Amino acid sequence: MSSAIIWILFPLALSVITLFLRKWEKIVTIITIIVTIGLAWLAWQAPMGELFRVGTFTITLEESYNFLGRRLELQATDAPALVFIYLGVAFWLGGSLVAKVRRIFVSAGLAVSALLTAAIAVEPFLYAALIIELVVFICVGLLAEPGKQIAPGALRFLTLQTLGLPFILFAGWLLAGVESSPEDSVRIVQASLMLAFGFALLLAIFPFHTWIPMLAEDAHPYTVAFVLYLLPIEIILLGIGFLDQYSWLRDQIEVSRLIQVAGVLMVVTGGLFAIFQNHLGRILGFAVILEIGVTLLAVGAVTKQQADFSMLSITFTQFLPRGLELGVWSLSLVVLNGYLEGNVDGLRFRNIQGAARRFPIASLCLVIAQLSLVGFPLLAGFPAHRELWLGLASVSPLIAITAMLGYIGMLFVTLRTMAVLVMGPTETGWQISENWSQISLLALGGLGIVLIGIFPQFFLPLLSTMTELFPNLGL
Repeated sequence: MSSAIIWILFPLALSVITLFLRKWEKIVTIITIIVTIGLAWLAWQAPMGELFRVGTFTITLEESYNFLGRRLELQATDAPALVFIYLGVAFWLGGSLVAKVRRIFVSAGLAVSALLTAAIAVEPFLYAALIIELVVFICVGLLAEPGKQIAPGALRFLTLQTLGLPFILFAGWLLAGVESSPEDSVRIVQASLMLAFGFALLLAIFPFHTWIPMLAEDAHPYTVAFVLYLLPIEIILLGIGFLDQYSWLRDQIEVSRLIQVAGVLMVVTGGLFAIFQNHLGRILGFAVILEIGVTLLAVGAVTKQQADFSMLSITFTQFLPRGLELGVWSLSLVVLNGYLEGNVDGLRFRNIQGAARRFPIASLCLVIAQLSLVGFPLLAGFPAHRELWLGLASVSPLIAITAMLGYIGMLFVTLRTMAVLVMGPTETGWQISENWSQISLLALGGLGIVLIGIFPQFFLPLLSTMTELFPNLGL
């Protein structure tokens, strides 16, 4: 049996089946969570390309599988990525039980996880760009509300992502020519410009970032966080694949500088622009912009190969804390938005004043998620951020200092959020208005953020092994 059938085609088929069974939402969600956890466990235990025994049966997981004329190849080195993908999807599906998302969320989550796996497995790897476009279409369908006009943020999201695809494909075609004639400087410049512009569109690099806060304000917070978490990871893996594939690209000092300048621009844009926002959804959007910038800073340091530890490993260890932070943050917004049901202004500061007195659990978890995102000590975001800043300081102190401005801005926003949540008449009593399911999931998420921050050695090493996906970049 091929590994691609188990981790790609089977989840895709199951996503179609669950689409027709969405009437039984909770049952389907629970079954799907069990399946995704099972797929993660199988990826951890089953040796790809080798014989293994299941009861009285002996099975060989073949690494390669031909599908529609392309080769899907999953090797033993892909196992950590598969564990991360399917455990991550199980986490988001678990939160959907109380997040009041659309019924197609389960089907979309399964399809996105399978396509993310396919993007890692497809050969030639350039076809991952086409798979990303499929993910974009699924995400737009998930974000659009039935019976309503599609929001401007979703339209801009679809437009910019689709515009970025031809630039990536054309750059790949030019890069193939560069490999055969590396002395062709004109083609090198053309390929580099195409690649830079394509990823600027895909990763919402300034000034193409406007759709992120628009989407975070208009659409369901939990759905937006899910899309803004998984899609950038897939695009970043595609970009790292280019650096791994083409040696001349990663050895160019100009490429490293361009990536790091883009990263600094994103971090400063996300942190400083968030100061002027008064809507918690838009602040979530700018926080995602900041996190994308942080990842670009780490990738840019990898290409320089001047750090005394693996910046590529740090790139991947950011993914787990970020998923927890965005999941807890968005679920807290869903609970607070229930407090504002029927308010057309949504999660604006003027409407959530004193909300912590009625929803203390959601408010506390919201603040914990924000503090973790800025790398507050003893929280999940701290270990990876600490190593990142040490590495950046050794590569370029100016870049590290400039990027800190964005974090100072986001920390100010967090303090402002805390003040707004607790302000109000002192005679207003404190009460817990969250239901037990909301309290349970928020408490688990908040506890996970704290535990990863205190015991990172038990959680983050698995993600650091994802560096094996890109052997030419491993330091």
